[in-house]
Amino acid sequence: MSASRSELAEHLRGLDESALAELLNARPDLMSPPPSDFDALAARASTATSIRLAASGLDAFTLTVLGVLHENADTSSTAQPFVAARLEHLLGEAAPELALRQAYTRLTELALIWARGDEWDTAGELDINTTRRGVPELVLAHPPELPVTVADPAAIDQAGAGSAAELVRLTEQLLHICSQQPIEQLRTGGVSTKELRRLAGELHTEPPVVAVLLELSLAASLLGLDDPESSATWLPTVVFDHWRGDPPAQRWASLARTWLTMRRQPGLIEQRDSKTRRIAPLSAEVAHSSAPWLREQLLGCFAQLAAGSATTLAAVRQRLEWAAPLRIAEEEKAPDGARVDSVRNVIDEAATIGLLGVAGTAGQRYGLTGFGRELLRGGDPAPDLAVLLPEPVDHVLVQADLTVIAPGPLIEHLAQAMALVAQVESAGSATVYRVTPQSLRHAFDSGWTRDDVRRFFVDNSATPIPQALSYLIDDTARRHGGLRVGVAGAYLRSDDESLIAAVCSDPRCHELRLRELAPTVAVTPCTTQTLVGLLRSAGYAAAAEDASGALVVRSSQQHRAARSVRAGSDPHTVTRTDEQLHRDAWHAIERLRSGEERRRVLQRLARLDDAMDSEPALGAGSEAMVGLLDECIKTKRQLWIRFVDAHGGMQRRLVRPLALGDGYLRAEDERNETSHTLALHRIAAATLPD
Repeated sequence: MSASRSELAEHLRGLDESALAELLNARPDLMSPPPSDFDALAARASTATSIRLAASGLDAFTLTVLGVLHENADTSSTAQPFVAARLEHLLGEAAPELALRQAYTRLTELALIWARGDEWDTAGELDINTTRRGVPELVLAHPPELPVTVADPAAIDQAGAGSAAELVRLTEQLLHICSQQPIEQLRTGGVSTKELRRLAGELHTEPPVVAVLLELSLAASLLGLDDPESSATWLPTVVFDHWRGDPPAQRWASLARTWLTMRRQPGLIEQRDSKTRRIAPLSAEVAHSSAPWLREQLLGCFAQLAAGSATTLAAVRQRLEWAAPLRIAEEEKAPDGARVDSVRNVIDEAATIGLLGVAGTAGQRYGLTGFGRELLRGGDPAPDLAVLLPEPVDHVLVQADLTVIAPGPLIEHLAQAMALVAQVESAGSATVYRVTPQSLRHAFDSGWTRDDVRRFFVDNSATPIPQALSYLIDDTARRHGGLRVGVAGAYLRSDDESLIAAVCSDPRCHELRLRELAPTVAVTPCTTQTLVGLLRSAGYAAAAEDASGALVVRSSQQHRAARSVRAGSDPHTVTRTDEQLHRDAWHAIERLRSGEERRRVLQRLARLDDAMDSEPALGAGSEAMVGLLDECIKTKRQLWIRFVDAHGGMQRRLVRPLALGDGYLRAEDERNETSHTLALHRIAAATLPD
């Protein structure tokens, strides 16, 4: 039956310290802030918000038991036989005695119910619809079994290793792109859809994958704001320089650990917030304090299976919805109330990272990789992964069609150089690059000369340099810088007068508002960067020059953020460790015990007032009171006195009388070791302690 707060307080007073600590650890909201006494603890524990929070971690069967008890809380139908009969109706069969006993134990540990004879008392009130949200109509007393397909463990590990290698490659390439062209931050925070699509195009992948990479780079402190005060652009941090110097397996391990613990949920990106605004990558709205919990629960389902075992997304969802239906329902709700398939999103992220490997060709079943299992156990997965990753190669294969094949992951300096002179056409175990005029201009803009490009391909290609590539290098180098750009806004010059005339009369260049100063010079109010970009988009091979007329050399690695900044940091997302929870629980218990002692003292004082009021003969300097004081002086006993202080207020003290004379009493308060001298006419009453 439904119990009052005073009844709940009495129940809590009867718990020993270990049971109290277990309760506070399981329901940390009860000690934020620490309650002053058990009455305050009971009031907090019986609120609907606290009960819903405690119920969110219950499995479907235990939640159903709680719902049955609350459904009949206002009647006398909470006796155990009635509960068992009601559950039999909901289960379709008799509830297993062990499962029912475990449910009662769990609910009692959370102080949601407690026994009183053959009936159960329930704390507070809980909406019955809450206990049924996310719970199937036919409740299972035990978690549903996961259908298992036996697969080759080596195949699962190879699939996961391929994803792990791709994750490291894409992360490094993304941050390299950000180094060359920093990501602009929106005024409201985060990254625009246009920027996201640009990055996806340059990485040859999908925008959702780029969103995960951005969030992962931010959480790993590889990406930060160049100026946290103005929040202008996102750049790689100095941590990135150290990170990419590590072996690939070690780089993956640091990213995977970050993903497991980061309190951000990439699956919310492109959803709507409570004000129906787009949730952008790297924005504060992506922060989600319970994101690590969902990853832990989901991967825990796979960790329970034997190595080489795979199961389906639907089976994992069914298991999670039984284990914590209320919390899963909450996890799959966007800020605007729309549904988000968070379970699928997390599985997709785990597969992208390489913790899960796809079993079979259908792609419908997933298995936990061996190195992923080692990571979940708290070990170092790098040695297991390193065995599966191909060794870095120190050469490429240049083809006659101007493609360059990297037959494996390239060594660090070769990979950086290839990013300058060629564009990635397809990625995988063997990466295919293509050399284009645009990629060669990129190298020339970075300070390379024609001879540098030739020497690079000769030194690093295992195949002869095709004639078509030599012609392309020569032609691009010859044309590169045929137009020189300076500052006016910006100026345009060329030794070829007809070329200047053609540009100025070209309709595609009208928006530049070029004005011819001389047959070989024209100026524009546009900036230098805008001028070069529009000329190149119109098909002219323009190059920038400085005030001295020399070509501007653009370094390939210029930009780094001053320090990493975690976007969307929110004090509500900070959670306490198990050690902190344990320490806070015992601090709260000490305060509860102190509050209980204070409550008992106040009760004794109230009884003392009643006793003093019932003994008027001992008040106001009566002979009986003086006699009692004399007796206490002789026997050195303590007594309670009630007196009027200098401000006219009534005070109570437990004192030991020392001397009596000339209308004054001298007494000692042993609790604070102070001495008091009181006029007898100010002492209203005196009585011996109980």
